Amino acid sequence: KYKIIICSKRIKKDNKLVDNTPYYEEKKAYANFVSNDYKKFFNKNLIDRSKDRFQTYKIMEESEITVGTMSTLLRENLFLRNKIFACNTSKINIYDFPIKDFFSSSLDSYDLFEKKIDNLIKMPKKKYFNNLDNKIYYLTDNKVSPRNKIYSIIDRKLKKS
Repeated sequence: KYKIIICSKRIKKDNKLVDNTPYYEEKKAYANFVSNDYKKFFNKNLIDRSKDRFQTYKIMEESEITVGTMSTLLRENLFLRNKIFACNTSKINIYDFPIKDFFSSSLDSYDLFEKKIDNLIKMPKKKYFNNLDNKIYYLTDNKVSPRNKIYSIIDRKLKKS
C-alpha cells in the first residue's frame, strides 16, 4: 500500500553500464539474487542515481520513511529530522544500525517488517523524535555547533601564539 523507491548505490560511469563499477555490481546483484517474481518490481522502482549529486537526499526528504541497513544516509536522514527504519535482514550483525531501538531491527520475516513499517509511519514525527531522545547524538558529536567549535579551536590557537 506504499510507494517504494529504491535508490541505486552509485552513478553509472559516463552514463554507461560499465563492468566492475559499484553500480554495475549492484545491478548484477539485483539480477542474480532477486527472484523472477520481483525483478520487474525492482526494475520499475529502482531509481538510477543521476548526475544530480543530491538526488537521494531529495528523495529522502519527500519520503515518509527511509528504509535501509547500516548506512551513512540513514544517519544523515535522522539529522535532517526525517524518519528512518534501519532494517538488517542479513543476520550479519556488522550491518546492524549503531543504535538499537524502536526504529531499528534485525528481521527474518516480511510480516514483522510490515508491522514495523506501519507502526513507524503511523507514529507522529514529534513522538518518533521524542522516543529517540538524545540517542541521535550517539551517532556523532553534533551537540556543539560546528561553527562554534571551529571558533573555539581558532581562539585557543591564537591565545597560544
